[in-house]
Amino acid sequence: MKKNPFLHNNDNPEGSDLERFYVKHALRRGNVELPDENAEWERIKGMINLDRNDNVPDETAPLTHWWSNVRTWVVAASVFLLLGVGGLYYLLSNETAGPEIRLYIADNSNGSEIVMTSPCGVETVIDNKNNVKINRKNPIQPDAVPGKIVLSTPGGKELSVTLPDSTRIWLWPNSTVEFPERFTGDIREITISGEAYVDVYHKEDKPFIVNTPYFSTRVYGTEFGIRVKSSKEASVTLVEGKLAVMTEQNPEEVILHPDQAAMLGSDGNMSLHEVDTYSLKQWRDGMFYFENESLFNILLTIGRWHNVSVVVSADVDLDEPYHFVTDRDQPIELVIDAFASVSNINIDFDGTQITVEGR
Repeated sequence: MKKNPFLHNNDNPEGSDLERFYVKHALRRGNVELPDENAEWERIKGMINLDRNDNVPDETAPLTHWWSNVRTWVVAASVFLLLGVGGLYYLLSNETAGPEIRLYIADNSNGSEIVMTSPCGVETVIDNKNNVKINRKNPIQPDAVPGKIVLSTPGGKELSVTLPDSTRIWLWPNSTVEFPERFTGDIREITISGEAYVDVYHKEDKPFIVNTPYFSTRVYGTEFGIRVKSSKEASVTLVEGKLAVMTEQNPEEVILHPDQAAMLGSDGNMSLHEVDTYSLKQWRDGMFYFENESLFNILLTIGRWHNVSVVVSADVDLDEPYHFVTDRDQPIELVIDAFASVSNINIDFDGTQITVEGR
């Protein structure tokens, strides 16, 4: 039997909720054919033999047993019809009680603080998100191989960091960057997972390499955004300059020019797309910026960014597009109030969970 694509990836609550959303909307929009009620009732009547004379009670026979059988079949028919339309959605949404969708579940697996791990393994909590400068130009042992520094942001936290070569990185929630305490040799090489915006300091004789779990980029003094949440969410978007991207499956370089994005396909290759990078620069500058974005993506992003759960009632149209811009640095309560004022939904926040209902 072919594996059901909607019943995999249970270890990733975000992925499973995305899948549940698509199933639920397929049902709501009529993409799944609904049963013919008349035809189904005729089938049920045939199953309980209502058209046969020997099942019609005579006036002297006790009614209890006959009615008990009919009632059992009617209940079964009702359950059948309900499951025919909504059973799949219920099974895929069994984390929730009632007709609602858990769009995002807060993830505290990475702790609650930004942490820097030094080459010797010492962890330091970083409480300044504006711009942390890493200056290791004068190491204790100049001839030693440079050690690695790792910076990690948990859900709800972001960080701007300047590397030893003056490259600047905006590291967004649930992301990690690993780099040497100083750059030596002919290349500068770092590793990123999650989401980040990178402004590379240009050095003609020292290319800048960014490795991710799914692809690598060779940068020639440029600005770009990178997103590597999973194999389904792996892309790089060029704002300025020039870069090349390659995958392990296809090591041949794909060249990007400004206002282009390379996205990882299911075949392991990168495909090029023309994009508007204005919104990406707004995110770099500290704004929530959504242009003609679906309610689904807006709520999911706010939940991820602030690391709070998001629950949506089933009557809300998550496909409805919005234009929404607000300061990302303000408290989540103000973000929610601002969005509620321009949307067609009711939004409530209790300190740990956003609850959305239709008006």
